[in-house]
Parts: sequence; structure tokens; C-alpha cells
Amino acid sequence: MCLRCPTQGCDGSGHITGNYASHRSLSGCPRAKKGGVKTAPSKDDKEESELLRCPVPGCDSLGHISGKYATHRSAYGCPLAAKRQREGLLNGTPFSWKTFKTEGPTCPTPGCDGSGHANGSFLTHRSLSGCPRAPANKKKAKLPGDEYITAKFRASDVLDNDEDIKQLNKDISELNESNTDMEADMMNLQTQMAFKQSHLTATLLTSILGAVLGPLQIGYHTGNVNAPAKIIEEFFNCTWRARHNQSMTDHSLTLLWSLSVSMKDFGALLGSLGVKYLADSYGRRNSILIANCLSVAAACIMFASKASELFEVLILGRMVFGLFCGLVMSLNPLYIQEVSPTNLRGAFATLNQVSLASGTLIGMVAGLETTLGTKSNWAMMLSLSLIPALTQYLVLPFCPESPRYLLINQGEERKAEAALLRLRGHADKVSCELEEMKEEAAHTQTGVTIRDFFQKRSYRQPILIVLLVNLGSQLSGFNAIINYSTKMFQAKFDHAKYLTLGVGVVNVIFTLVAFYFMERAGRRKLLLIGFLSIGVCNLLMTIVDSVLHLVPALRSLQVLLVFCVVSAYELGPGPISWFIAAELFDQPGRPIAMAFTSMVNWGGKFVLALLFPPLLKICGAYVYLIFMAVALLAFAFTWLRLPETKGRTFDDIVEEFRGADGIPLHNSSGFNTFI
Repeated sequence: MCLRCPTQGCDGSGHITGNYASHRSLSGCPRAKKGGVKTAPSKDDKEESELLRCPVPGCDSLGHISGKYATHRSAYGCPLAAKRQREGLLNGTPFSWKTFKTEGPTCPTPGCDGSGHANGSFLTHRSLSGCPRAPANKKKAKLPGDEYITAKFRASDVLDNDEDIKQLNKDISELNESNTDMEADMMNLQTQMAFKQSHLTATLLTSILGAVLGPLQIGYHTGNVNAPAKIIEEFFNCTWRARHNQSMTDHSLTLLWSLSVSMKDFGALLGSLGVKYLADSYGRRNSILIANCLSVAAACIMFASKASELFEVLILGRMVFGLFCGLVMSLNPLYIQEVSPTNLRGAFATLNQVSLASGTLIGMVAGLETTLGTKSNWAMMLSLSLIPALTQYLVLPFCPESPRYLLINQGEERKAEAALLRLRGHADKVSCELEEMKEEAAHTQTGVTIRDFFQKRSYRQPILIVLLVNLGSQLSGFNAIINYSTKMFQAKFDHAKYLTLGVGVVNVIFTLVAFYFMERAGRRKLLLIGFLSIGVCNLLMTIVDSVLHLVPALRSLQVLLVFCVVSAYELGPGPISWFIAAELFDQPGRPIAMAFTSMVNWGGKFVLALLFPPLLKICGAYVYLIFMAVALLAFAFTWLRLPETKGRTFDDIVEEFRGADGIPLHNSSGFNTFI
């Protein structure tokens, strides 16, 4: 229902917004004089009305608001005429704007009837250089924007000659460049402001760096067994020969080596079970220090394996170290995320993966024959993880406990405030963050058991997200490449160990890239790019490996694809899969969620390390199709279900899941990453 215009003689035509349905403005009327509303139409008004009647046959004059025809939107045209021009008919003959002394083209935007322009390039559109339908068509057709806004035309009533047209296009181009530069400057300014507002302190940085010494040890023992594999296998064989007076068969030796490699992952799977108890009983920081004892013990056991001439001791040492891995890879993200400011939470959590990748590279270097990967030094090489383990005992005890643990779990507000003050350095920042923690505490229950965790309705979607993201990350082929890259390259290259070292270098570089983009691109976009890239690379690896015997020159391309898989993994799935659970769950459920994350991750690693060698023998090149399927499944699920968590408080993220079975992906623009 529309209000009637009070201007006498006005039928309401001309308004398009506001109180009067067909008028352009809230308070204007094309027939009202500037000084006030007339009580009766004058002779001049009647003559003006006749002049303003649109001459296009069939047009009821609706649409004009200014210019020659009072009720039409355009100063130079008629929407009905533009439509008929596009159709090429008016009263059965081709229509020309010259009939009405208003030459000009129709809009080149596909599907546009010309309505909307008010002046400028396209006669019936409101914009000087654009079309209301151009953005949608550009997005749908994925065509360059210039095809919509720089089409050649001549319009004698609008622009007098080609020089004016060229000048106008030049001005538009300069304006677009200026807008692009301004957007880039604004982005840089926002990034600088975010870092300034985060109040980086020496205590915060020391806490983060002290915590990531744990993953450095894990990475070291992931990379150091690759290059000296033959030497350690020979140690196994010698031990077996001394006991049974015969050598082990190749099949038995391969199985025993696979067991040795995967035992660390099996131990980590068991260690994950203790995360909740340690984290809730002793706190986040103290739990990391307790777990570090296992690393020290494991290094000593592995060192003793050579002296005792027992390969079982080496396997036991890797299992004990695995217990440490299962605890630390859950406790570390938990501690880092709870001490970090919101705007840097993801970036600091990524340092966990940076440390892991750096440790892997150091382990690869240490395992080379030119360094410590020799018959006489391999046992000492396995014990070098003692250095970061002991360093952690010198640093982390002087760092504060998680303020969230102190306030929400222990109810110690004063201790939480003191810890926050050390971490942030500014009292105003502390007060705001304390209020946010209190608000989160008010929305959460006091404790969650393991049974409650899996039965609670608001946890169902986060559990499913954590499960599929982590399985997609671990079963997409990366870990097989890291553990067996040297053997993969040995059949094709003389210096396979150095190519494996290249894998480690790429690994570190792209964790640093992920660290840079984590708070810029967001978790969701990096995961999607990573999973899709891994899927494509695995498909290409299948093709290349299948035809490699026919085209040996493709072996260089295979190495490149291995590097691409590693880079795609570390860009998103690698770091994010370890800490995403800490962002999706509330404080009571977070330790169990991190334990669940650790179990899924290490379980996937264990299965892959154990099954990849036999699968490679059975399936050959087609084993990579399995990895591709897993990666694409994870991509699809991430696209449909995972919300963006960048820059949001824990309570804000958890609110998305409370009391709902699904995730309202369209409630926030941040969810629709590519839209």
C-alpha cells in the first residue's frame, strides 16, 4: 500500500522510493515547485505536462525522473524504448534513438534491458560507467570487468566525440587504480593496527617459544630415521643373525622397519588418552613440563639400544617418545591459543607446525651420512633431542599459566589477572579480556566427562568437523612422503637423500607462508586451497608414476609434484588440523577435543606408516588415487561445514553450535569464503 502524493495534479508517477511509491525521493515530487506545493495546476504546468509526455508508443511514461520525460529514470531515454531496441523491434520496424533525437547504444551487459543508467556511457543506466547488472554477470560469467564498462559506443547527446570517450575511460581507469591502491593501503594499515593492539610482550613471546620446543623434538625424530634407514635395518639384521645364526628375509625386515617407524605413532595414540587428565589436573603449562620427562627418557633409551645390541630397545624408545608426542601435540596448541591475543591466535598456533617442520629438516640433515647418519654415530644422533628437551626446562617454568585455565577451571580471578598482565602488559587490555572470559564462563558448564563430550548436542558438529579435517590431513599422502621419500627417490635418482632434504626445506618454507597468511586469509580458505591442491597433485602423481617407465624424463616432474604435495599440506591442513579443535569447543570440552584431535592425527599416521609400504607394492602408482579421494572428501566437507574462526573470540565461535544440529553458514559473510 502506497501513500498518495499531496501535490495537486500529480498521479504519483515518478516516485521510486520513500513515502510515495513512484517518486524518487522521500520528500520530492517532479511536479512540486521549489517554493512549495501548488494548490492547483497552472497553465504552464499543463503545457509542461504535454511536453514531458513520452513519445514512445506503448509507454505510459513510468520510469522517468529527470530530463526530457518527467516520469522516466533516464535523462536521455525510455526503458521501454531501450528494451525494444534490444529486441530490434518497435511497431514492427528496427528502432532508432534518432527518432527521438537521443542517439546512443544499448548496454552491452548480457541480459540487461538498459534500465538503470541515468547518464554517462549507457543511456538508460544510472551509473556513469557501470551497469547494475554488470557485477552479477561478471561474477557469473567470470569475464574481465573491462568487457562490461569499456565497450565502444557513440552517443551524440551524451559525449560529443571519440576524444571525450577516451578521456572518460582514462578517468575511470585512474579512479579504479586509485581505489585499488587505497584498499591495499587500508589492508596494510589494519594489519599494522592489529599488531600494535596485540601488545606483544617479552613474556608472551617467551611463553610461545618455550612451548614450541616440544614439537621441535617431534619433528627431529620424524626426519632423522629417513636417510639412515639402511644402516638401522642392517643393525636389526645383525642383531637377528647373532641370535638365530641366519639373516632376516627381506619381507620380515621391511615389516620390522615399518613397525619401528610406526611405533612412535602408536605410542602417540596411547599418549593422547592422558591429555584431559593432565590438562585439567595440573594446568596447561605444567602438563607440558611433565610430558617432557618422557622425551628425556626416550632419548636415553634409544641411545642405549646400540650398546645393548637389542633392536627391541630402539622400538621401545620410539614408543616412549610416541607417548610424549601424543601429549605435547595436544597440550601445546591448547596452551598457545589460551595465552595468545585473539587477533594473533591462529598465527601463534601455526608456530607449532613451524617448529615441527624445522625439527624435521634438522633431523634430515642429522641423518645424512656426511653428518651423523653413520654406523658409528646413529645412536648418538637419536639422542640429540635431549638438547631442546632440557632447554624447555630452563625456559617454560618462568612463563605464566594459561589465564583461561586459572579463571574458568580454577576460579582464581586474581591469578588469572596477574598472568594476563604479564602476557599483555597493559591493564586496559587485561580488563577487556577478563570480561570476555567471564562471559564465556557464564555460558559453560563446570565440567564435561568423556561420555558427555560425545553425547552433548552442541558438540556433534564440531566433533564431525575435527574428525574429517584431521583424517583428511593425515590420510592425504603427506606422511607417507615424509617417512618414505628417500625410498621413493632411490629407484630413480643417485642422490635421493638430498632430494629428501629438499622436501624438508619446502616443508619449512610453507609453514612460514602459512604463519604469514593465517590471520590474513583465515583458516577456512587455507584449508580449502590445501585440500584441493593435494587432491590435484595426487591425481597427477598417479598419471606420472604410471607412465614413468615409458617416459623416464618425467621423474623430475614427479619430484616437483612431491614438493607441491608438501607445500599444499603445510599451507593449511598441516598446521590447522592440530589447533582447529581448540577454537571450536568451549573451555570444559577443549581438553577432550584436543585429545580427540591427537588420537585421530596419530592414529592416521600410524595406519599410514604401517600400510603404505604394502599398499605401494599391491597398488603401485594407483595408491595415490586413495589419497586423492580422501583429500577431495575433506575439501567438500570443509566447504559445507567449517565456519571461519579468524579474529573471533572463543565464545563467539562456540555460540554457532549451541543448541543446534547444524551450522548457520550464511549468518556471517566470513563463512562464505569464496563469495
